[in-house]
Amino acid sequence: MDHRSLFLKHIDPKRHIGVEVGALDRPTLSRDDVDVRYLDHLDTDGLRTKYRTHRAISADRIVDISYVWNDGTLAQVVGVGTRFDFFAASHVIEHIANPIGWLNEIHGVLKPGGRLLLFVPDKRFTFDMKRPCTRLSALVDAYFSDRRRPSFGQIYEHYTHAAKVDPSVAWRTPDMAERARILPRHGVPLALDKCRQAQAADAYVDVHCSVFTPYSFVELLRDMVAVGPELLRPFKVVDFVPTPRDDIEFFVALEAIANVAVEAFNDDIMRQIARSADYSGSFDDGGFAEMMHRDEMLRQRYDALLQNWSDSRANGRWKEISAEIMASLPGLDPTLHHEQPGAGAAVGSD
Repeated sequence: MDHRSLFLKHIDPKRHIGVEVGALDRPTLSRDDVDVRYLDHLDTDGLRTKYRTHRAISADRIVDISYVWNDGTLAQVVGVGTRFDFFAASHVIEHIANPIGWLNEIHGVLKPGGRLLLFVPDKRFTFDMKRPCTRLSALVDAYFSDRRRPSFGQIYEHYTHAAKVDPSVAWRTPDMAERARILPRHGVPLALDKCRQAQAADAYVDVHCSVFTPYSFVELLRDMVAVGPELLRPFKVVDFVPTPRDDIEFFVALEAIANVAVEAFNDDIMRQIARSADYSGSFDDGGFAEMMHRDEMLRQRYDALLQNWSDSRANGRWKEISAEIMASLPGLDPTLHHEQPGAGAAVGSD
């Protein structure tokens, strides 16, 4: 697919400011196209040193990095209060140890209506062919573990299942996943060695932490919306291009919906809740704050009522938002967009 054209379909070069993640030496968006910043896990010199001997990357052509994100929150990295019109990432999300956390962090620095533009490898036509699609339980585990690097299980699975695949053959061979051979030098010995390396040196071993098909990706979004606002911040799908024939990737554009924030908390609401919690004193000169500090039972009643107030408003708003998100999800045929195709299989959106 033409990455640049699909990205620019969702970007107004005259008005929009955004970020491309993991561009290395092949940025899809150049600074001649649009006001774009580049984000990676190392600064420019660090990346050029890391990839100096890499056969597939020209270290001297690596872009000048604007933001380094390897710790802390994304909001801290770009500057608290900074908001962007777009984030663009090609073949990045599969490397992320905690995809839900990553998506939420990006949502937090997008303007309402800002877009996250993703090219995602379709595991049916890549070396991930032998791996099962990532399930929601794995994403939830990574999220609540606040995982910052691949787990030993992900490292092991990556190196024991990496297959030698010709995409054009995979498109025409229904049993390709069974027939494909493991890549040379991969397998159990290398997988265990990489796990030991990660354990002993606390090293970051880069692998595909998650694997998707177009259908499985959409179904994960559907499942996360069904869980509720406690998991994934609200994105709706505004564009989706399933994997074209003889290609290895699909495209998705997610639009950030304004967070499920409750209405602004003001003095009138605070006083109403305080009175409901049986506070009868004055609100002048810090009287309520002082009583909250001294009276543990009052504080507990107030906190419980405040939580109920917040939940009732968030739940009402979430019903509207979740319906909007669900309506945006494409209805994909698993025969075309999840199962391994055979000779003559049709492709394209349903």
